[in-house]
Amino acid sequence: MRKKNSAFTLIEMVVVMTIIVILSGLVVAVVGYVNRKSAMTRASTEIATFLNACQNYKADAGRYPQDTQIVTGANNKATFTPGDTDKLKPKEHLVPTSSEYSNAGKYLYQQLTGDKSLDGIPDDGEPVYLKDFDSRMLKADRDVTGKIIKVYCFWDPFGYPYGYSTAAMLEEQKYQAGLKEGSVPTRPTGVALPGFNLTTFDLWSTAGNKPNPAPTSDIAKESEQAKWLKNW
Repeated sequence: MRKKNSAFTLIEMVVVMTIIVILSGLVVAVVGYVNRKSAMTRASTEIATFLNACQNYKADAGRYPQDTQIVTGANNKATFTPGDTDKLKPKEHLVPTSSEYSNAGKYLYQQLTGDKSLDGIPDDGEPVYLKDFDSRMLKADRDVTGKIIKVYCFWDPFGYPYGYSTAAMLEEQKYQAGLKEGSVPTRPTGVALPGFNLTTFDLWSTAGNKPNPAPTSDIAKESEQAKWLKNW
């Protein structure tokens, strides 16, 4: 009597492989969702931390972090030289890899941590408004031991700089200065305004979104901004 062959048939093997592929796809999808959900939660928490630190900064300095140079001359006429926090415009800069993001983020880091030398350690005598934060929030160079050598800016959980802008606040400052000069300035509104918060600042994470190419129409820009985690 011949032994009955107990090996898998080709069809059975194909079915098993198909099931394995489907299950693997489901696992990858679930892991990806969980990781993104965790990153979104962490980014929201970090944004709230920044907001609180900026409020404490204002309590001491009298204004929010902003590197605009304002010189008031004769007849209360003010001259404004925009800084890095003014040059980043959330309605214009939608790609987080642009230099405007990292430049503004570097200034915010320096002001909130007191680390003006960007070596990861607060400078002597500088006030610190953000203490004991997770080092993962920093884009930085490190040595072989993990010690920070140079800090570039704050870094969101998706691997891009946080956005920090005072562009809208600058326009309001110009408007208020014009009123003091006795002129009748036009206050930018709507699409003419480069940001959203006139009296504070715009703070956001693009949540990992990096459009390519960058959207150009107002509708496309608004659709992209709707994906962000933001304070407006």
